[in-house]
Amino acid sequence: MKLIKTCVDFIIINRVFFTTRNTLLLFCLCFSVTTTAQDWHDLKGEWKGQTRSVIVGGDNGHFIDIETNKPTFSEVEITLIWNEQSNGRYIGYHTSGDHEEIIIGVASAYNPKIFHTVDHNGYSMGTIINDNQFELCYTETNSENGKQLASCVIFKRQK
Repeated sequence: MKLIKTCVDFIIINRVFFTTRNTLLLFCLCFSVTTTAQDWHDLKGEWKGQTRSVIVGGDNGHFIDIETNKPTFSEVEITLIWNEQSNGRYIGYHTSGDHEEIIIGVASAYNPKIFHTVDHNGYSMGTIINDNQFELCYTETNSENGKQLASCVIFKRQK
């Protein structure tokens, strides 16, 4: 009788152990898949926004008619078009008036809502607000002519 009780206990313990083990394995497998899979934001298309800028030392191509050594507040509408994207990397151009520049960017793998961009003379840090808005904050300096620029713009997707 004692042997039967021991066998029954053994079967129950094994059943509990294997069920718990399998549940843990399934949880670990699901967790590892979700942490390695990356959902990059779709930024392809046309975006528009109004800058909030402070400029010293003159025009950088987007801000026409600003030639002053005194800090000046300025606004200008900018259009940004992302033509290509692949795994959180972006290629496009931005325009205002007659000025056009190539812009490239890359999203953070740790936090894909954060991304960095560069054009031929400055850098931006971006934050994705939602599927239809993101903010870029841009800085530019030129030690040769003393030009400085700090600017943020919230871009809205154009449909």
